[in-house]
Amino acid sequence: MPDTSRDAYLGALDELLPFDAERRAEILEEIGTHLDDALADGMSESVAQARMGPPRILAADLARPAQSTVRLFAGVGAGLRTGIAQWIYGYLLGSLLVLVGAFVLSALVQLAGQVLATRWSLQFTDQGWNSLLTVIASAVGLYYAGRAMPESISMGAHRLADEVRPWVVAVVTAGLVMLLAFVVELPLNWASALALAVAPAAFVLGAYRPGLLPRRVRISYAVLIILLVTLPLIGLVTATGGAGVGGSPTQAPSGTAFDRGLSSVGPRWAATDDRFSEPSLEASGWGTNADGAITWEATLIDRSALGGLRDLRLEAWHTHPESLAIDVRYDEPFASSPVRRNGRVLSGEVVTTADPRVGFWTLVVTGRDEVGTRYVVMAGGGGASTFEGSAWDWLVASWRTD
Repeated sequence: MPDTSRDAYLGALDELLPFDAERRAEILEEIGTHLDDALADGMSESVAQARMGPPRILAADLARPAQSTVRLFAGVGAGLRTGIAQWIYGYLLGSLLVLVGAFVLSALVQLAGQVLATRWSLQFTDQGWNSLLTVIASAVGLYYAGRAMPESISMGAHRLADEVRPWVVAVVTAGLVMLLAFVVELPLNWASALALAVAPAAFVLGAYRPGLLPRRVRISYAVLIILLVTLPLIGLVTATGGAGVGGSPTQAPSGTAFDRGLSSVGPRWAATDDRFSEPSLEASGWGTNADGAITWEATLIDRSALGGLRDLRLEAWHTHPESLAIDVRYDEPFASSPVRRNGRVLSGEVVTTADPRVGFWTLVVTGRDEVGTRYVVMAGGGGASTFEGSAWDWLVASWRTD
């Protein structure tokens, strides 16, 4: 009958030894020979193993002669290379899983909408949800990196994995926290900000719970890349429509339909037949600059136009997503800046991505008369924005706006 205790002893030793497979086989054969010699001398298997020492202590003793400072640096370098490679693979795999999951969920929602005769669809104007999917894919990559790095450093430095693992996890996790919480800037909502802050935990899980995800996924890099390129193209071809996202302004309709809610900002500077008009401006337009700020520029009919107004300001107001009417829950704009004047040219810019509460907005140009009454000079640009910054920026901005 085979001695299962020896198999368990040698199996535990095999898992602990920080050497390649060939060297481990040589050591295990040598240990087996020593145990056989002990049995020949009349010792029992348990006594012979006790004299050898527990597997962990024996593995540490066997590895110690091969350790050196040079080996340690070599192991760290190997661990970094392996960790980066595994993160890339895990990120690609996670992106594929997220993409397939999004397609399946979208199809289920559309199918349910058809069955129930509703207009359900997965159309988000909040880019924070896109960032959430990116962070999830990155977390899968961090899990793969966390699973591979301690083992790679252990093998390269010839040090036990359980000695290396706490240091690797502490150093890498600290760096990831600094990077993901304070440096990386993305369009964020509450879900993506939370995911970005806790993503380093995926590395810890990979290091201490390596069996949560399959160790071998039989998908090559080439196949992953091909799938990640072709699936979005298929989705683009088969898509029936979607909603726009981002912070770029859209031209709102003129007339009383757009005028809803402007009375909460102030009286109109000019009106003709109850329709909003801009008699003082020859031309005007909205845009977005390289920094993501919303810009406005207009040309006065003549230098004396708007002469009765001072303190001209470009303001961004919260609006309802469907009607584009000013949201009366807010009694002031969430962003405002002075309008610059250069001869007949007026210009200004506001940042609509610095407030976590902002979803849809409308731009309004205002000015005060001699007695201090603020008038609406014009309005016409609107859109949707998502907060942009780091997870820490999102937390601070949320705290300030609460």
